[in-house]
Amino acid sequence: MPLNKVQFISVATNDYLHRWKVLVENVRYDMQNLDWTWVLITDAVADATAFTKSLDLADRIEIRTILPFGFPLASMVRYPVIVDHCDAIGWICYIDADMEIEDPQRLDAEIRSSVEVTVVRHPGFTRPRGISPSLGLSHNIANLALRVTMGGLGAWETRPSSKAFVPRRLRKTYAQAAIFFGPAIQIRELSTQCWSWTEHDLRSGLIAKWHDESYLNCWMSHNTHKVVGPEFCFFDFPWLSKITHPVVRAVDKSKLQI
Repeated sequence: MPLNKVQFISVATNDYLHRWKVLVENVRYDMQNLDWTWVLITDAVADATAFTKSLDLADRIEIRTILPFGFPLASMVRYPVIVDHCDAIGWICYIDADMEIEDPQRLDAEIRSSVEVTVVRHPGFTRPRGISPSLGLSHNIANLALRVTMGGLGAWETRPSSKAFVPRRLRKTYAQAAIFFGPAIQIRELSTQCWSWTEHDLRSGLIAKWHDESYLNCWMSHNTHKVVGPEFCFFDFPWLSKITHPVVRAVDKSKLQI
């Protein structure tokens, strides 16, 4: 087993399998050239298997079955499936099924150079600090309100009863959970911890404010990690207009045609 293995993993249940197909088809040649492998967790194994064979990627994509979970559970199970289905060598990159990789070479370089868990600054909260004319009145007011009520920009879990709770003093950088990566052993350790917190909350009848993302941000508040910019999870927000070369793009679901 090569020590420099890059493993991608995605969960694609229900209509998300179609979106994952679009994601993979767009990087089918890069998967070969960059020596990527992929683990897909889906409730439509036969459909996914036929698709991978049609692209001649059956040797690079490992397909595992899961129940047809809907939101939010489908997003929360990413942590146990990482532990159960990803190797502990090389690097792991979790990526949502509804993403587009626009610069595979740069993403590959960032993954392979990572020496610790790497998270992506949330594009929705990567806004200028203070009052900025570029934001407009509504977003300036929203910024001020978040800083006053939350202590920092982000959709933090504020209930101390939840294991995803982040104390106000630790609400620094807020990350999204659509893509994160790093050395395999560290991603597996992160996933083990986040799923332990998730199970504890579920047994207590709690669902964290933003599900998997809340636990990731809680983990960040207590552990060392690297943060990269929103070009690794780009969305067309006006305050990100200076980013001209996104690496990974979050698909605008309102424009999707399934």
